[in-house]
Amino acid sequence: PYMLDATGFRAAAYGGLLAGIPLALLALYNLRKAMARMRDFTMWPIYGQLALSGRPEDVAQAIDAGFRQSRGACPVNKVDMSQWWMLRKSMFGLDVLPLNDAIWVHQKVTRHYTNGIPTGRTFAAIVSDRHGRQFAFVGREKKVMALMTTLVERLPWIAMGYSAEMENLFRSQLTQFVAAIDQRRATAAQARCA
Repeated sequence: PYMLDATGFRAAAYGGLLAGIPLALLALYNLRKAMARMRDFTMWPIYGQLALSGRPEDVAQAIDAGFRQSRGACPVNKVDMSQWWMLRKSMFGLDVLPLNDAIWVHQKVTRHYTNGIPTGRTFAAIVSDRHGRQFAFVGREKKVMALMTTLVERLPWIAMGYSAEMENLFRSQLTQFVAAIDQRRATAAQARCA
């Protein structure tokens, strides 16, 4: 003897269809975006980042040459550093920071709590550039401090440390912040030449 289940199955099927439609639309959108980027490489986000420093083709060649000459070990994982460039690789992208554009570096400590009980801290070096972008390089406290020390040694004019006043100046008056750093850079260059 067999028992036949004749109950309706359409409700579950319609639920699966409703869940699948947005996923299919997202997949189509991403395929369309990928095809457009394959046709025109200027649509890649990295191309826009390189364009901030000059003609992207020339900048790419300068980065390549810089890494062939000097590839220094960076204390923070997933970050490559040459004499004048920092590259941070992620799963879906690449951040490019010309060290000449870096104007401010400070440490950020995030405290983690679970049910009001401290469970740990995360350390990051926040590097801000003259275009208003901020890059967070996360790592262990010693590695973050080593990265900040390396930046200050290579770029003695860079502003280091955090204050609410500096944050406000960076957020609301970026041109004045950049001008102050450029003045420090000129002073450092004169001191080096003398």
